[in-house]
Amino acid sequence: MARRRGVSEAVSDAIVASLDIPAVAALLANPNARVRDEALDKIIDHAETIEAWHGPLAMRTDLSLRALRRIAGFVGAALLEQLCERHGLDDETQAYLNRCLRQRLERDDEKSSSAADALRAEILKVYEKGELTEAYVEDAVLAGQRDVTIECLAMLTPAHRSTVEKIFASRSAKAITALCWQAGLSMRVAFKIQSAIAKLHADEILPARAGVAYPLTEAEMQWHLSYFGLAKHDV
Repeated sequence: MARRRGVSEAVSDAIVASLDIPAVAALLANPNARVRDEALDKIIDHAETIEAWHGPLAMRTDLSLRALRRIAGFVGAALLEQLCERHGLDDETQAYLNRCLRQRLERDDEKSSSAADALRAEILKVYEKGELTEAYVEDAVLAGQRDVTIECLAMLTPAHRSTVEKIFASRSAKAITALCWQAGLSMRVAFKIQSAIAKLHADEILPARAGVAYPLTEAEMQWHLSYFGLAKHDV
């Protein structure tokens, strides 16, 4: 019912009164649904903890400036950016939304930095106990734990995390393979990292030589590492 063309205000009121999460989300996403300001206020009252409503709510074109300000208090940075780009905002609301966006980005940066520091400290403890083994890395890879895998590679090589991220962002199978070699991992694990962590397509992955060996010479791998400012002899 919430997805029908031309949903009336009375029907919208009934759907909102139910506070059914999928139904309200569908109603908000329906551009042909007429929703009273009072009903939108009720949705906003409950929306902070219901992430499924954030996107369709922020994209409504019939939001009042008051509603926009309320929504800006809890939606994520990406949605806040879209709210800031709306036409027809008065100067005060525009300034308010921009201020919310700056604060949200700063808060997200702090959370991200704090989480990264905690993970780095955890991997360092594992390393210092001599437990940062190939098996440990392989378990992280098989679990799809990208951040853990990257921290492990940064710990096992001279590379900073940012450099490891650059290598993965390059989507170069040879560079990723060379980094795994530098970390002392087997080609078997390097193959899994290319697939499960770097998400390379089947035709992009560098396979092992004879099923087990690294397919590149040491000189070739040194060259790919040097492109990112790394070299085996730096270890």
